[in-house]
This record gives sequence, C-alpha cells and structure tokens, in this order.
Amino acid sequence: MNMQKYYCQGMKFYGDKVDLPFYNNTTEDTLFIGLYFSEDYEVFNNHQSKITVFWNGSDVLRLLDNTIWQGIITSKPAKHYCHNKQLQDELKLIGINAEIVHLFFGNKKDYQVCYKPAKPPHIFLCAHPDRETEYGVDKVLKLAEESNDFVFHIYGISMRSRDNLICHGQVLEEQMDQEIQNYQGCLRFNKHDGMSQIVAKAGLMGLYPIVTTDLNEARIKLQKLKTEQEPYKLDRNSIIDINEFLEMVK
Repeated sequence: MNMQKYYCQGMKFYGDKVDLPFYNNTTEDTLFIGLYFSEDYEVFNNHQSKITVFWNGSDVLRLLDNTIWQGIITSKPAKHYCHNKQLQDELKLIGINAEIVHLFFGNKKDYQVCYKPAKPPHIFLCAHPDRETEYGVDKVLKLAEESNDFVFHIYGISMRSRDNLICHGQVLEEQMDQEIQNYQGCLRFNKHDGMSQIVAKAGLMGLYPIVTTDLNEARIKLQKLKTEQEPYKLDRNSIIDINEFLEMVK
C-alpha cells in the first residue's frame, strides 16, 4: 500500500522534504511528522489505516502537558520514532515506546566534508524571532564581546552586526548552505531540541558542532576548536536521512 504524509503548517519546511503525497484520506498508511495542535490529533484520531509518528522535540513537551492528547495518542496502534533518548524517555512516561532514529530531513550525499581551518574560526548559530533566549542569542552576544578570536554568524533573526558578529537575517536554505561551507563550527544552546538539523548538517560537512546549554562549556569547546586542523569525524551511518527513513517505514 502507498503511504502519505501529514504535518502541520509549522512543519512545512521539513515536511516538504519528505517525498510522499500530502494527507488526503483516512484509509491510506500515513507518516505523521509531529503532532503539535488539536487539529493534528483530530486527524490522528480519525485515521483508519497504519500510523507512523515521528516526534521532533517540542511536540513531545506539548503532549506531556495535555492529558486529552495523551488519551488519543495511546488509544490507537502506531509505530513511534524520535530523535534521541531524552525524547524516548519522555514518551515512555505516558506509555509510548519509541525507537530512536537520528533523522536528517535531507539527503546526506548533498552535504560532503568541506572543513578548512581558519584564523579566526567562523562559528554560526540559527535562531527564531521572539525566541532569542531559547536559542542562546544572549550567550553568543556575550561570547562575541569577550573575544575577537572568533567571528560569529547568526541566521534567522534581524539585529545589528558588529566587528566579529554578523547577522544574516532570514535567508534561503541554499544560500546558508553555501555560506557555512566556509565556516568551522556551529553553536546550539537549546535545552529541548530533538536532533537539530543544523547540528546534523555541520557534522556531515566536517564542521565542529558545539551543543551545550552551559556558557563555560561553550568557551572551552571554542578554544579547542581553534587548534583543530582536521575535519570533525562523524560516523555518517549514525544519521539516517529522509530517504533511508522512508525505506524503513514503508
């Protein structure tokens, strides 16, 4: 049987990367790419065929805060996947057994190792408007003020640039992918993040991902990055891209 996909508007950027037709009937096998809102759970509840759910991050937090949604999600047989053990453990609290898949919403072959050392190293961070603290923009501002040993790039929000802090605003993914080929690392400060697609890209490209919620730990890792002459070594097989995942679940 064929498979279709369902996602809310907020997941469109990633949902459009999944090569399946969008949801149009209740009787076809369906991949739900996260469940975030009441209307998503209504579709899930009314569905009559095989269900696969991939949990991304904040959708799990929303589920844990809503007992009605918990009743819906546990009332129907479904195969569940999630990005990491944190999400797996949270889902287990309400009786959902999810398999961990480090899912990348893209094709690994499009992101080859391109790391080249530079002085100063260039480090990038992605953020969202009105969620600057969640994404650690305040921490990057502090790091930039402390040292001129790095050039920091912020994507996704608009703010004033300075000598070693460049704000790119919102740009097309293709433009950002081209620009980060010249960088040496990325920063990710989010506390509840699933598997950041930015971190996955950086690893696939041989850039050094610095994933932490602690500013001091970020400082230590940045200093170490200054000495790195070789690309970051990632086991590419540890990341499952979207085409590989579809082969798993179809």
